[in-house]
Amino acid sequence: MFRIQIQMDKSEVVKDILYLSESRNTSLYNLPKICDNFSSATKVRKKIDAVIQQNDKLMEKKLLSKSRQIELKCKARLTEEFKDKIQNLENQNATKDIKIKEHEDITQQAIKNSEEISTEKDLLQTENKDLKDIKTQLEEDLRVKLEEIKASKSQHDEDQKEIAKIYEELKQSESELEEAKGVIQGLYKNIHSDFNPETKELKLDMSENKSRNLAKAMGVCKYSFGDMNRLEIDCIFNEDHTLNNFFKNCSQSSLRLLSLNYNFLGSNGSHALKLKFYQEGLQNLLVNVTKEVYLKNLIVNGSDLNHIVKSCVNTERLTIRYSKIYTCDSLDFSTPSQSKLEYLSFYECRGYEWCSEEWSKYSEKFEKIIVAIKKSSLKDSLKTINVRKCKISVSKLNELLIIHGLSRISAIDEQNFPLEE
Repeated sequence: MFRIQIQMDKSEVVKDILYLSESRNTSLYNLPKICDNFSSATKVRKKIDAVIQQNDKLMEKKLLSKSRQIELKCKARLTEEFKDKIQNLENQNATKDIKIKEHEDITQQAIKNSEEISTEKDLLQTENKDLKDIKTQLEEDLRVKLEEIKASKSQHDEDQKEIAKIYEELKQSESELEEAKGVIQGLYKNIHSDFNPETKELKLDMSENKSRNLAKAMGVCKYSFGDMNRLEIDCIFNEDHTLNNFFKNCSQSSLRLLSLNYNFLGSNGSHALKLKFYQEGLQNLLVNVTKEVYLKNLIVNGSDLNHIVKSCVNTERLTIRYSKIYTCDSLDFSTPSQSKLEYLSFYECRGYEWCSEEWSKYSEKFEKIIVAIKKSSLKDSLKTINVRKCKISVSKLNELLIIHGLSRISAIDEQNFPLEE
């Protein structure tokens, strides 16, 4: 039994203490301390509540500590019991991590491969487009080629027909050729009867059938006598195909003297020979003449005069006699090699009634010839110009030569005929 040594002035305090003692499990041993510190029941109650809260916290702490110990023991026991399972789970987790890593690597490689495939696909699409373009171009080229082949085949068929037609014409003309062969052989035998092998001279009068047949035979056979001393061709008709063929095909390797149309047809220029038709063939003949070219009764324009002078590059003497000469601003006597021409004669040119333009009144027309000489190699080779019966005086010509710096060339007034030697 506890002894209570405090005085209780109020009966309510006692009641509260008893109540607390019974209902809160408060030890009576603590009551004196409570009474010492509190003067009223309210203070006692507060103090008791504080102690109770402290005890509750202490008990709670003890319970938590005890619970923690029990938890750790349980965990240790469970850990021991499930150690192998946990290890297996960890191993399984590790294996899964490895597989996950492998899957991630495979996925990354697949993504990379997919990108590469996409790039290759783009390249293939580009190449496919290019191939389609090439295919289209090839198809177009093939179509064009097929059309060309078709057209070529059509042309070939037409050519075959034409060849067959020509073949028939050739067969038909074989007999004519055989007949012509006999005629040509006969003419070929007679060629040497008109050619003097000692003097190496040949004279043709184109107004006679004999000379015409001879010129025709030589032109067809392309016959040449080789080196010749003199060739005279007279009475030349305008646009004579037989003579033109002779000029083209029978040019001699070397010819010393050439005389054309010295004896001519008609009178007073009525049959003056136009050189334009014979220009190409005559050029082949003139270039091989070494001593003298003598031309008569011609109509010579500026182009003809150019060709004559240029073609006589290897000739020492050139005479154009009794001819009508038209000069022009485009006269050009220049040649690739040095001209050998020393003597140039315009004997009786402009001296007859049919030569209407007189150089005495229009000296500038003759001056164009002087200018062409000055601009060519003739300025170094030419020594003499003959203006006999040209209606231009020697003094006037000398004056023109001095003006153009050609004083080394002499102007003369003399008759000149074909050389006899």
